Amino acid sequence: MDAPHRLRPQGIAEPNGFTLVEIATVIVIIGLLVGFAIPRLPIGGMRSDAAVRVLRGELQAAQRAAITRQSNVVVGVDIALNRLRILEDTNNDEVANNGERVRMRPLEETVRFRVPAMGGVEGGAPSQPYRGSNLRQRDGLPSVVFRRDGSASSDLELYVSSSATEVNSWRGVVVAPSTGRVDAWRRSTADWRRMRP
Repeated sequence: MDAPHRLRPQGIAEPNGFTLVEIATVIVIIGLLVGFAIPRLPIGGMRSDAAVRVLRGELQAAQRAAITRQSNVVVGVDIALNRLRILEDTNNDEVANNGERVRMRPLEETVRFRVPAMGGVEGGAPSQPYRGSNLRQRDGLPSVVFRRDGSASSDLELYVSSSATEVNSWRGVVVAPSTGRVDAWRRSTADWRRMRP
């Protein structure tokens, strides 16, 4: 025996999909939620996080390149143009010569090298966005040299922020001279905290 069929009055179509009013209502609700949520997102901190990861990655890559190629790598900090200058120094004279590779690595768009008003990771208030006890001036830039054994010629602290006034957007990178280890730091309202690798 056949299953009974539902009878539908003639001329009435079965509803498919959503009405325009239902779609418009959902769009308005989503727009209101986004409008309330976006101002609360820490966009400045996210941009600073991205920039400090780039800095840490470039410094770590410079150290690895020095060990792998068994020649020095000179990393200069170009404050004016917000970038790192990386020289693969094949003859170890710490000057860019013909045939030696030089790369520029800019910071993220809105992030700048800045002097932290609240003090540095290692204490005290830096007078520049960078600090190091034995930084060298190479081609007019304060520079650190990663040597063939992985060590660095100087300790180094670099500070960046997407906003000079927003405390939670400050980030720092610290290089240990004896091992060349590079750590990233985040500023909270109270103090500096090491970021996870």
